[in-house]
Amino acid sequence: MSDVNHVLVTVASWEERFSLGFERLLNEFTTSNILMYFVAEYAERTEEPRNHVIRLCKESKRQIESLELSFAAPARSWQVLYESISSGIPAGASVVVDLSTMPREVIWMVLDLLQERGATIKYVYNPPRSYDLEWLTRDPGRP
Repeated sequence: MSDVNHVLVTVASWEERFSLGFERLLNEFTTSNILMYFVAEYAERTEEPRNHVIRLCKESKRQIESLELSFAAPARSWQVLYESISSGIPAGASVVVDLSTMPREVIWMVLDLLQERGATIKYVYNPPRSYDLEWLTRDPGRP
């Protein structure tokens, strides 16, 4: 386990790798704050994994903030990201960004906002057990 106090940024998913990866990150990094975003269009599908993650945080006495983003409202999503990162991540903080289930637009916004904060960024990617045989980047809005 690291002795650095990290902030963890993640996007919730119904995929098993989200919950399992989150558990691993809680054990691997000392975290002071967790920003967990979820996409409104998939809120119902991610509700159980989000509740599991929130329980894990409560049990381990870690602070977590769950915030809604929306593919249908990109400007509002940017505002949510901007406000939560500006208020929840101190300038120069050490941040772990879990890219595993993060939509690409969110990746770009998060990385840009963290760079503006002067954050030291570590990236984590938990691959799925297998990839779909279709072209993965053909329709980025469809999981």
